[in-house]
Amino acid sequence: MKKVWILGLAAAVLLAGCATPALETVSDVYETQPPGEMGAIRLELPEDAAEAVMEGAQGTRLYLCDGYELRLQTVFSGELDDALRSVTGFGSDRLTVIKTRDGEYDRYDCVWCAAGEGGEQVGRTAIWDDGSYFYCVSALADSGTAYGLTPVWQQIMDSFTLG
Repeated sequence: MKKVWILGLAAAVLLAGCATPALETVSDVYETQPPGEMGAIRLELPEDAAEAVMEGAQGTRLYLCDGYELRLQTVFSGELDDALRSVTGFGSDRLTVIKTRDGEYDRYDCVWCAAGEGGEQVGRTAIWDDGSYFYCVSALADSGTAYGLTPVWQQIMDSFTLG
C-alpha cells in the first residue's frame, strides 16, 4: 500500500507541469502597422460656395452651393466599400466605380441616383486612397438640375488634390 502512495505522489508531481497549456496569440506573429499621417483635402471651391455650413470630425465639411451641395470627408476604413457606403449610401456591388491612378494614389469615381426629400437626386463622387484613409469629395443635386451642373462638378473634381 505504501508503494501505491509513493507511485501516486510521484505521478502527481511529474504530471503537475502538464496542467497549463502553452497559448499562442495572433498578435505574437503579426504586427499591425499604424496608419499614416492624415492628409488634407484641397480643391478649388466654386464662386457660389459660401462658407462651410457644417464642419464635423475628421475634416468633414458641407457647403451649400447654388442648386447643389458639396461635401468633403475623410473615411478611416480600410475597405473601399465602407467609404462608398459612407458617401453614397450604396456598396460597390450596386455602383459602377472607375478606378484610376493619380500620381501615387488610387482614385475612384462614380455617379449615383437616389430618392431625396424633394424627389430624385443625382450625385457624383471622387475618392482618393492613400493606403490609410479615403478622402472623399461628393456633389449632390436634384435630378432636374444635375445635368447642367456637370461642367462645374468636373472642374471641382479635377482640382481635387491632397496636401
